[in-house]
Amino acid sequence: MDDMTLEDAIKEQAHALGFELAGIAPATEADGFDRLRDWLAHDFAGEMGYMHRHADARRHPSSVLPAVRSVVMVGMNYHPGPASGGRQPPENSPRGADAPRSPGRGGSSGRP
Repeated sequence: MDDMTLEDAIKEQAHALGFELAGIAPATEADGFDRLRDWLAHDFAGEMGYMHRHADARRHPSSVLPAVRSVVMVGMNYHPGPASGGRQPPENSPRGADAPRSPGRGGSSGRP
């Protein structure tokens, strides 16, 4: 474990927390920001008002954290099971109606 890089340790911790996907990337300007603006202009965000309120923060991570150099992204299958081959999350993970929703879910009629 002494030879483990920080990136490997972060990914291992993400998996231990029940996330199936974990990645680290340079903090750069969002390449799909114009598509997000268009998506919001068409009211596809539905009742997700935070998408409008925080849209500019999605342009570049430095608008949230000025000294940011990298971003960590994680993903979790909301419906893991035998058919999906997904790993079951730990018992204390948020699931179902109590789970936080990702953009494009929970009332939206389109995807950014």
